[in-house]
Amino acid sequence: MKSLFRIVALLLMLLPGLVACSSESDPPTLTNPTQISAGWAHNCVIDGAGVVCWGLNSHGQITPPTLTNPILISAGETHTCALDDDAAYCWGENEWGQSRNPVVNNAT
Repeated sequence: MKSLFRIVALLLMLLPGLVACSSESDPPTLTNPTQISAGWAHNCVIDGAGVVCWGLNSHGQITPPTLTNPILISAGETHTCALDDDAAYCWGENEWGQSRNPVVNNAT
């Protein structure tokens, strides 16, 4: 029982900081969505406007770069990656380098 109280106490201490440092956005209106991916507390979709994301934005994970022709998307816990015609792009949390953009050879 002591362990449960410790966990609850820890969560109560951490929760205000997590909520205070993040922002949220409401789901957008989508036009012709073709693919969706869900992260921990955010979602991203490829639709007629390109990449559109919403939800928790604690690390910039719902702020995609400008992509010319996104074809695949994958949302992680607090980061997102998309494959465009010529490159792979990632954005959001980068604590372990997960949002660094890789070099792509012979993109098709």
